[in-house]
Amino acid sequence: MPQMYPSYWMLIFMMNIIIIIMMMCKIYYIYYNKN
Repeated sequence: MPQMYPSYWMLIFMMNIIIIIMMMCKIYYIYYNKN
């Protein structure tokens, strides 16, 4: 059974990773500015 939608899952996965990284960077930036 060959999978017909590997690129779609990769796109979703990459978008989730990018969103998580951006959120973490924002939180780190806020904490860094607070001090």
